[in-house]
Amino acid sequence: MVLKIHFYILLFLVIALNGIIAQSNDDCFSCHGDPDLTVERGGKEISLHVDKNAFSSSVHSEQECISCHVGYDPENIPHRTEPGRVDCTQCHDVPGFSSSIHAARLESPDEPACAACHGKHDIKPADSLDPVTTCESCHSSRDVRKYRTSKHYKLYRRSGSGPSCETCHGKAHEIKGVQAHASKEGRAFVYKTCITCHPNPRHTFHKGADHCLTSKEPSVACCTDCHGTHASTIDKRAISMSCLSCHLDEKYFAGQPGGERMVKFVRSYAHSIHARVKRNGKTAVSCIDCHRNHLVQNAKGVSSPVAFENIPQTCGKCHPDVVVEYRASNHGRALHEGKPYAPTCTDCHGEHTIESITNSQSPVSKLNEQKVCLKCHLNSPEVRTKVGLSTKFIDAYEHSVHAQALARGNEKSATCSDCHGAHNMRRGGDPRSQLFKNVEYKTCGKAGCHVQEADDFRKSIHGLALMADVMEAPTCTTCHGQHQILNVKDPQAPVSTRNLARDVCSPCHASVKLDTKFGLSAENPQTYMLSYHGLALEAGSTTAANCASCHGYHKILPSSNPESSINPKNLPTTCGKCHPNATRNFTSTKIHTQIQRDNPGILYWISHIYIWLIIVVIGGMLVHNFLDFFRKAQRKFRERRLGIVHKYRPYLYVRMTRNERIQHFLMMASFLTLVFTGFGLRYPDAWWVTWIRDIGGEPAFALRSLMHRTAGVIMGAVSIYHLFYITFTPRGRQLIRDLLPRLQDVRDIVKTFRYYVGLTSQRPKFGRFGYVEKAEYWALIWGTVVMVVTGILLWFSTFFGSATSKLVIDVAEIVHFYEAWLATLAILVWHIYFVIFNPDVYPMNLAWIKGTLSEEEMADEHPLELERLREQGDPSIVIVPDDQQSHDGYV
Repeated sequence: MVLKIHFYILLFLVIALNGIIAQSNDDCFSCHGDPDLTVERGGKEISLHVDKNAFSSSVHSEQECISCHVGYDPENIPHRTEPGRVDCTQCHDVPGFSSSIHAARLESPDEPACAACHGKHDIKPADSLDPVTTCESCHSSRDVRKYRTSKHYKLYRRSGSGPSCETCHGKAHEIKGVQAHASKEGRAFVYKTCITCHPNPRHTFHKGADHCLTSKEPSVACCTDCHGTHASTIDKRAISMSCLSCHLDEKYFAGQPGGERMVKFVRSYAHSIHARVKRNGKTAVSCIDCHRNHLVQNAKGVSSPVAFENIPQTCGKCHPDVVVEYRASNHGRALHEGKPYAPTCTDCHGEHTIESITNSQSPVSKLNEQKVCLKCHLNSPEVRTKVGLSTKFIDAYEHSVHAQALARGNEKSATCSDCHGAHNMRRGGDPRSQLFKNVEYKTCGKAGCHVQEADDFRKSIHGLALMADVMEAPTCTTCHGQHQILNVKDPQAPVSTRNLARDVCSPCHASVKLDTKFGLSAENPQTYMLSYHGLALEAGSTTAANCASCHGYHKILPSSNPESSINPKNLPTTCGKCHPNATRNFTSTKIHTQIQRDNPGILYWISHIYIWLIIVVIGGMLVHNFLDFFRKAQRKFRERRLGIVHKYRPYLYVRMTRNERIQHFLMMASFLTLVFTGFGLRYPDAWWVTWIRDIGGEPAFALRSLMHRTAGVIMGAVSIYHLFYITFTPRGRQLIRDLLPRLQDVRDIVKTFRYYVGLTSQRPKFGRFGYVEKAEYWALIWGTVVMVVTGILLWFSTFFGSATSKLVIDVAEIVHFYEAWLATLAILVWHIYFVIFNPDVYPMNLAWIKGTLSEEEMADEHPLELERLREQGDPSIVIVPDDQQSHDGYV
């Protein structure tokens, strides 16, 4: 309070002397130099203090206070009731200021006057004012503060020549107001302002026909939309965020066709690997990396970096090595040739949705890639026509073991790019393709796939041949197939146990052309297919040895190689896998047994002897039976025409006892079973075999084998019993006596043929057994012995082959086969004729069923036996008429 009283006394004295002495700066500072001098205005206490030292150092230090502060009454305190504004224009003529934003707003007490920039009493020279600091004294918003982080400010601080506030907003006294950015005028101001510093032609933004100066669309972006107003950033991520701020705003696309879809399409970028993955602290790929920064064009424009034909070049900025591979691939060459169906980067990887190939959502992840490839190669007729592959061939991959494994979630399984390459895909016939024959095994043997198999193949005779550029040599797909590679256990797989020899090995090794060129033996596949192993596989076995069982699967080596599984010293081990305890004797002879005319051996002579024996014996039987049928039929027709009637008693005569009929039935049943099951093995593709195999499969083959051996045992057992029967029973001994060949049989044969050719009209008369039955019986004995002995040798081939030699087994196999043909044909041509088609007994001789013959049959076939029985009159032999008593009880 005391201070205020002193102040008013002092002020009064000053005013009193004002009329006597002129007002000086010291007079002003006498009061305003007091730091505590204040005035209350609008409820606020305002300081009236003026720092004398600051004023003394200002550019106005030589000026009087009253030069600027006019229109006040020094005698009154306060001097003014309303605050006044110093008019600097009284001394300073500033062109352009009157039209500036600051001048237009000077009437507002909150707007800056000259002192806001230059200071009030501490006015500094204009060239000492920092425009950035000066402007920030009023403009301190967050957006303005970003200027200090910009490249503009860094350049300004470093060289002083960088853009400051005045560069963009105008000189100090000519600063214009910022117009609405959405207006054409606002965009034009921004554009013209920026190109004053950025006129370089490499900044192609101003070259576009649709930029923010010329476009009628307010949505067309201008410089500050992307770089920011004060931040002026060139950070890719920040610029991308600027792009998204517009392209994710649906109002910009309202009313446009597909606008909503466009926003959704752009939004997907945020979830892509390009938006997430960072390299060296920066986003891997931003909007401007693909769409360019200043000359952004419609994606469908031919000059656009994301136009169809330009995409590889755009992607190649970050993936140069990949694009080099792509351009050299079939896909890249097709694109270069302008093919509309040629795929480019985004066709496979996507556009905004690009993901890492390890991401399950990526279209080219292991689990999804085949869908992308098949989209063109299966569903596009144009692509299929160009590639030249059938739909069935391409679609076959979906049924392969690889596709099935992928479907189960096994990402280690092979998909399209694993074999064809990811970006360097080429046709298999291209020497640079990773599916070219001599490098294909490397592709299959990539880490994580078939490593051991590829290494074995490389060391094999096939692999060495391919590396020596022998293109006829097989490679992986030659055996396993191409797209439809099936599990080796799949019956449809070419390398399955049953199919390997026929479908994989034989086409090459049975080729005369290849065998001639490389000195191979075309007969080896044939001999294998005719061996038990080959026949068993064809008949349905899945366990019999095939080519790979002996030669190996991938590491196939010539027999001369010590490591080969078919090297002589290794054969016992190889054969021993299926034939335990096999010795060197078992493997001492040639495995692929060949019957050669130019180098005849025992097998050759045995087979040819049997062939001629069959021709002579069966041919003779046919001739004999034809003549027999002709003469008997002639006699029957004559008797019928002449009405000749023979008087026979209604008696039946025992021909075969029950015991003998049982023996006959068992022998017949076992023989027929042996024929059916034996020839079923030898001729697996016969019509009466295939349908059984197709229905029964492997169990049918196992049953066939069991039935064959069982029938063989039965035949052997019946033979042994028959030997006992003819040795220890009276009827059996009599049977063998009656069947013994005699000189009379030779005479009967001569008489019979004389009768057949018409040299005599009298047929020879036969007793209980004629030469027909005798020949048949002893042939049966011979055939049974041969078949049983050779069958046992084949059944226990390992034992007998190891004890003797494999040659013994080969001989047994030849004899068993040809003897089976001889016996079968003899039964069909000889026995069946006399039992069924013989005119004297047709439609059948029932003795093998009922055991008896009628008197008429006895008179036709066994007249001497009939006479003997009549003369003896033995009731145990002559049976009462069959209309009074059944003969079935007689033995």
